[in-house]
Amino acid sequence: MPSVPVSELIADNLVSTLGQISVAGGYHNNVSAVVRRKQFGQPTANKLVVVNLGDKELNEANNPLNGRITWLQSYWIDFYLIEPEAGADIDEQINRAVADVETVLMVDPFRGGYAHDTFPSGAVIFPDEEGGQIAGVSILVRVRYRTLLTDPNTQA
Repeated sequence: MPSVPVSELIADNLVSTLGQISVAGGYHNNVSAVVRRKQFGQPTANKLVVVNLGDKELNEANNPLNGRITWLQSYWIDFYLIEPEAGADIDEQINRAVADVETVLMVDPFRGGYAHDTFPSGAVIFPDEEGGQIAGVSILVRVRYRTLLTDPNTQA
């Protein structure tokens, strides 16, 4: 059985880490679910967070280093704000969502030992499927990790 790529182990870590967002834990939001994207379309759960695998690029500054290669993997985290909070405008809700994601991710920037660093790299508001109302915010997170030059499934 082939081993799991390091980028997938990092994605699994992101899913479990984002699941820790709760008001009781000191954050602004309660996340109802965190999943990997299975299909496109509007979710039905409030504050569902979806982790999407983005582009991967070589981190040229360190390649190849003693048979190891350094990657910079992008992940998109979609934070859906389906039900508006009472008394909070949409900008405030989005700012709180981005702050919660960035804060929880930086508790362990090493992604459980799979990565060398984690970089929150910006956010983009996205509309609902009809294109009218704001549905949420996509947060770009980049993770630097290293694998063997000859095997992208083996952490180095």
